This record gives sequence, structure tokens and C-alpha cells, in this order.
Amino acid sequence: MQLRSWNPARIAGGLMKLRHGLQAVWLATLCLCLEAAAQQQEPPRYTGQGKIQDLGDGWAKIVDAAGHAYLVAFDVQRGYQVQVVGRADVSYLTPGMLVRFTAELNEKGVAEEPVKRLSIVEQSEVVRPGLQAQVAIGEEPKKRGPQTYVVVGQLRSARRGQITVATPDGAVKAKLDPEAEVEIDVSDYRLARKDDTLAVELGYLFAPPQGEQAGQVLAQRVVIELDPEQPLTGKTKKSRPAKKDRSAEKAEGGDQDKSPKSKDRGRQGKQKEGEAEASQGGEQDKPPAPEANKADQGGASGKDAAAEDPGNQDAAKQDTTKQDAARGAKPSSRQRQAGKV
Repeated sequence: MQLRSWNPARIAGGLMKLRHGLQAVWLATLCLCLEAAAQQQEPPRYTGQGKIQDLGDGWAKIVDAAGHAYLVAFDVQRGYQVQVVGRADVSYLTPGMLVRFTAELNEKGVAEEPVKRLSIVEQSEVVRPGLQAQVAIGEEPKKRGPQTYVVVGQLRSARRGQITVATPDGAVKAKLDPEAEVEIDVSDYRLARKDDTLAVELGYLFAPPQGEQAGQVLAQRVVIELDPEQPLTGKTKKSRPAKKDRSAEKAEGGDQDKSPKSKDRGRQGKQKEGEAEASQGGEQDKPPAPEANKADQGGASGKDAAAEDPGNQDAAKQDTTKQDAARGAKPSSRQRQAGKV
């Protein structure tokens, strides 16, 4: 029987799924218990706010100004209202978001001036996509010329300071001011972060905090305010470093700017040139042929014999002159005179 090897990644994934499942079961059980308790006996109302310390699926742990901790449950699926408000950077705008802004549009649907204020919203009974003309009571919209509209539509593109918004009444194009204010007014509580402010505007206190144990609150209306000092930002592309112009550096540095590989190649080339010169010099320094050696030996013996017998000095000089001529050496003046004699 072969045992399976332990896979840490698979175990971690299973634990995370188990944790989320337990959180969902715990939240559903808590909501049912609190609702049942509320039906039997109405608990005291609770309104308060605190800084978020932990956040999960449908719940948050907050700490108020007095240092008391509360575990706030808000089940969105049961109709509990959650509102998230705050600010975001222009880079946070992403195609697909529902946006709202006011602009003066011409007949082609192009804004006359850059948009300086824009909101990210969600569709509701009050907020509906379309173009709504801003006119005074009793007046009719202009048939021609620029007209001020409240634009609500889906963001199709946001590139290079230009935005395109699709509405049931047509597409709208506008320039976006680089310093434009982007406001957030949605219900997605997952945008909340640690130290953001959570306010319970309508809730019930089922268990007050006791020591380190947090109190339990069932909230039916929650407003989460994002930290204004830390607006939401989107992903920005990193700028590539500019290419260096090394032509001037090569002209000034010369061989100093060469890479180690080029230096090694230069050294290898010099070594090969030295070996070639050495081989050529060795060929020039080779010993003479055997015949020349014999001639040299014969000339040396002739000189020795001439030195022993003064009568043979002239013959020895003539032999030496002939040997030098055969080898290509220039005879001296004395040898020439001896040859003439």
C-alpha cells in the first residue's frame, strides 16, 4: 500500500475553504439566533462607530473610541443596507464601472470642458443609466446647442485623459481633468480596509462587551467611510528606464569601456600573434644544414692547419672567403686582399 505524499498547498487550500465555510455557517446561525431573539424580546438599539480591525464575509470587528470591541454582523443577502463612501485616484477608474458626472455636451455627445468631478455608483431605483437634462422647473431642454446633462453610464475606456461612457441615449466622450475628484458610493464592503471607519446607523445590541470578549451587534444599516488620507488607487504600468547613449562613452573611454569578454578576446589575439612571431623566429634560428656544418668544420680545420703551418695561411684565407661567399656573407677587406693574392 502506497501512502500519498503531503501537499502543503492542497492542505492550506482545504483549510481556507473550511474556514470560509465555518464563517458562513457561523454568520447564518448568528443572524438566525439574533432574529429569533429579536422576535421574542426586542433588544436595545445600538448606534455607534469604530475603526475596523478585522473583516470577513458579512461581518466586521470594530473598536470604538473607548476601546470597546464589537463584532458587527450585516447580512447583505437578507436586505441589510451597506454603503461604502470615500475617494479614489484617477488611476482607479476601470472599464465596466458605472459612473456619474455632470457635463455640458454638444450635439455629438462630446463634453465642452474637462470633467473635474466624477462618482463611481451602483444602479438602483434612484440611479439609472441615461442622460438627464438639467433645466429649471417649467423650462424645456434646448433643441440645439450645448446642454448640461447628468450622465450615468458604463465606463468603456479611460486612457490618456480621455473617457468614453456608454448610455442608453448614446455614447459620451469627455476629457478628464488630471486632478479630478473621484468619489465612491457603492455597497461593496470588500473595499474596506483596516482602520477605515464603520458606523452602525441602525442595529441591535445582543451582548455587550465584557473584558476581552467583544460585544455582538446585528446591524441593519452600515456606512463604511474609507480613510480620506489613503484614496483607492489602481494598477499603474511601470515606466521603462531610458536607454543609455553609449556612443559618447565609447569615444571617451576607448578600451576602458570594453566588456570582459571583449578584453579576453583581445588578450587571446595578442597571445596568438606572439606565438606566430615566436614560431617565425624559431624557423630563422634553426641550425644550418649538415653540409654547411661540414664546410664550417672544414674551414675551422683549415684555419687550424694554417695557424700551425704559416705556409698554408693564404690557402686557408681563400677557403674561408669562398665559404663565406657560399653562405651569402660579405667578405672583409683583408679576405678580399687575400683572395686577390
